[in-house]
Amino acid sequence: MSRRDRLRGRGRPTARYPLPVDDVAAATRALRLAERAWQLAHLRTDEGGPAAVAAAREALDQAQQALQECYETIELTALAPEDYEQLVAQHPPREGSDDEEWDTEQFPVACFLACAPGDMGDQEWAEFLRRNVSWLERQELLQLAVAVNVRAVDPAVPKG
Repeated sequence: MSRRDRLRGRGRPTARYPLPVDDVAAATRALRLAERAWQLAHLRTDEGGPAAVAAAREALDQAQQALQECYETIELTALAPEDYEQLVAQHPPREGSDDEEWDTEQFPVACFLACAPGDMGDQEWAEFLRRNVSWLERQELLQLAVAVNVRAVDPAVPKG
C-alpha cells in the first residue's frame, strides 16, 4: 500500500471511555481471587497437576471476561476539522464570563453530541448525561470529546 493510500485511508481519531455499568468492585475482587488461585495452581503442581492449572486458568479467563462486561465503552469520533471549527464558531465565548475560546457551558455538550456514537440520538445522549452518569463521569466525557478533536501533538515527539 502506498503512502498516498495510507494517508487517504486514515480515519478520524477516536477516543474510548470505559463507563462502568455493573458492580466493578465485586468483579475486581473475583478477578483477584482467580489470579491468586491460578498462581497457587502453578506452585502446587503436585496437587492436581495440569488439570488444576487448566481449571484455574479457565476460572481466571472467566473472571477477566466478567470484569470487562462491567463496562460499556463509549467511543467518540473526532469531527472533520472544518466541522469542528464551525462548531466552535457556533459557540462563541459569553460576554462577561471567563470564557476564552468558546462558551464553556454549551460547547462541550455540543461537541460531545457531535462526536457520540450514532446508536442514540442527541436527545437520548443529553438525557443520559443528565441522569445516568456522575458529575465527574460527565466532565470526563465532555473533556474527552473536546480532546479527541484538538489532536494535540504527542509530547514524546521530539521538536526539530
